[in-house]
Amino acid sequence: RPDGSDNNNGMFNSPEAAWQTLAHAVKNVKPGDTVEVQEGTYQGGVMICIKGEEKLPVTFRAVGRVVIDTTNEGYSRYCLGISGTYVIIEGFELSKGGYWGGAVYISAGSSHNVIRNNIIRDSQTGIGIWQGDENLVINNTFYNNGNGVFVHHSSDPGYCDNNVIVKNIFNG
Repeated sequence: RPDGSDNNNGMFNSPEAAWQTLAHAVKNVKPGDTVEVQEGTYQGGVMICIKGEEKLPVTFRAVGRVVIDTTNEGYSRYCLGISGTYVIIEGFELSKGGYWGGAVYISAGSSHNVIRNNIIRDSQTGIGIWQGDENLVINNTFYNNGNGVFVHHSSDPGYCDNNVIVKNIFNG
């Protein structure tokens, strides 16, 4: 939460206990954990490098309106990146991702991840899946992106369902 501190234990939703940054949360989670990100605007460019498990995914869930925005310059910027397995991203508003990164970047070898119930907007690429397999993209709203969903060299691109795509190019 924006008024938390990365020196806190991250166990409760209060300024005295909550972590402040997503980058710190990502470094401190393990399979089965759920990170509830409190309302506010957060800096993007966060890579989630964790291997959740089928029965113990790692979940990042927005509580209230949570915007993840990247103001970093560059062709490959992203809001959230996943380099791992069984990661769930849900309920966020993600904006200003670059072309190669996208608002959500799923890197080579990443699989069984779920991107759901997000608003993905104003990015060069909404979701970029690069050589990843069996990733799910469901119930998201994409608007004002260059590419809504871009799937590159994936043997099994997973499943896209019930997404609303407005003013985008859909690649896959």
